[in-house]
Amino acid sequence: MKMKPLFPLACAAILAVAASPAAAQVTITPYFWAAGMKGDVAPVAGLPTVETDSSFSDILDELQLGLASAFEVRMGQWAFVGDLSYVDTGVSAALKVPTTQFDSAGLDSKSLMSTLAMSYRVVDGDAASVDVLGGARLNWADNDVRLMRPDDTSVKANDDQFWVDPVVGVKAIAWLSPRWSLTGYGDVGGFGVSSDLTWQAMASVNYHFANGVALTAGYRYYAIDYDHDGFVFDVAEYGPLIGTSITF
Repeated sequence: MKMKPLFPLACAAILAVAASPAAAQVTITPYFWAAGMKGDVAPVAGLPTVETDSSFSDILDELQLGLASAFEVRMGQWAFVGDLSYVDTGVSAALKVPTTQFDSAGLDSKSLMSTLAMSYRVVDGDAASVDVLGGARLNWADNDVRLMRPDDTSVKANDDQFWVDPVVGVKAIAWLSPRWSLTGYGDVGGFGVSSDLTWQAMASVNYHFANGVALTAGYRYYAIDYDHDGFVFDVAEYGPLIGTSITF
């Protein structure tokens, strides 16, 4: 893929910040994201699209692995920022358009999403800060669909794809007191480059109980609409999150 040079560019940006004469400030925020999933999925052309609408409690029954984290490497007004989410799960599914050939469906879905961006602080006050950012979202999805016939036989189809989308966004932090702060984040991208549209929004409340350490709790919504050569990944993942933020 032509956009794969983003990987070495991202590494070069991190090294440039780390090698600066002034000390870089690094923040890492691993968190648990209790995400549900809703949307349409298809691995290959020629077979019916399946749709899923599963809450986190539904997904938890089949969850095999779920990881999420965010990071920031800051040097003054500039920062290299990113997030990473990986989910491996089985969810309930149904045929989007019922057919006489198939009467039910199942879905095993693996998805990886990582946003890498450079940000610039446009507001830097004691009570609040605002950053604008631009970068790329790296996406990988593996769709494993089972289509069941009325006679209890089935058809299985599997495919995976990797793609990259440009994104722009904004992040704001408001300090309520020395111990409490609010964080809001949003981005949008795709613009038809790979996905038709991708966007996410997150809001959290943070309790800073020790120097450089905070507990964070909030809500995150992530959506993507990707359709290429019969491979469909038009889904939204959403739910509460809780984690720990460490700055050093």
